[in-house]
Amino acid sequence: MTLIKQNIFVFLLLILSYLLVDGIGHLDFSIGNFLFLPLGATLYAYLFFSNRVLPAVILANCIVGYFLWDNWFEQGYNGFLGHVGVGSLVPMLSIYIGKSLRQLDAGTHQDITPLHVVFLLSILTAIFNTLGKFFVFMGNPNISIEPTLFLGSFMLGDVLGCIVFMLLAQRFLSPWLSSSQLR
Repeated sequence: MTLIKQNIFVFLLLILSYLLVDGIGHLDFSIGNFLFLPLGATLYAYLFFSNRVLPAVILANCIVGYFLWDNWFEQGYNGFLGHVGVGSLVPMLSIYIGKSLRQLDAGTHQDITPLHVVFLLSILTAIFNTLGKFFVFMGNPNISIEPTLFLGSFMLGDVLGCIVFMLLAQRFLSPWLSSSQLR
């Protein structure tokens, strides 16, 4: 039952973070958002609950991409692959690399507290997410992306979104989650 509650919580957390981003600024897949909180929410969810919440992350990304973002900004398969594939798996890759660099131990919520871990994982996640989406979207011959603008705006938005979300969640969400029955 706890696994179901964790997935429901993560699903709602991601939907809320996407709605906040949608309300904060202009969303355009070729420019990015300068505070992309959902990537930070996904990273936080994997750090706190591990990869058990992957179904919730994929479902939230699918629903938001298809309904809120009009079929992934009308990019179809490339939009799906970039948003759902890259966006759902990149934070897990960053955590794996952080563990292999011995910056993370067992992947529990206690690992989130050191600031160097937050910054390292945020930067790794942003780099991999930006590059992954860049190569996926550049593979679509029907769109024109200016590489410098795309890479710069996505990198900035991903790093800021991860760091801001992780620091706020660490301060406000982690204490509540640690004492709740979701653990």
